[in-house]
Amino acid sequence: QTLSDKWSERKAAADLVASLLEGQSSLKPADHGLVLRPLKRLYQDANVNVAASAIKATGSLARVLGPGFRSLAQQAAPALVKRGADKKAVVAEAVRGCLAALSTASCLTLAEAAELALAAMSRSTNTQLRSTAARWLAAAVSAADAEGVGRALDA
Repeated sequence: QTLSDKWSERKAAADLVASLLEGQSSLKPADHGLVLRPLKRLYQDANVNVAASAIKATGSLARVLGPGFRSLAQQAAPALVKRGADKKAVVAEAVRGCLAALSTASCLTLAEAAELALAAMSRSTNTQLRSTAARWLAAAVSAADAEGVGRALDA
């Protein structure tokens, strides 16, 4: 349904993923990329509500899978940061929440988050994108323990 012509069906598909993950503490090992790939396509949807729902569903997936989401998080994070340039509040809020979930659920290390955030800030002149990346970096630092911060500074 993520390929449907109707935006309401695409949004419903993303919302279904989020609702199925709500209240879950873990998932059985599987190829979760089968869930993430269609969601990533929806990040760029012309309808901001569809994009926001897909981004929120990705955050829910990250919270449930935690460190098991690492390889998928590395694929999703650049697209999420890029979407952080969106001026629509519903999308910007979803992006900030999802990026924070990637850090707090230990899907990405502080060093990985810092590398992605700093690269985004240095490549773009868009102040909204830079702000999103800086907020994500701050969330990643606050989510990391003192030992993780020390390792990231040494790297």
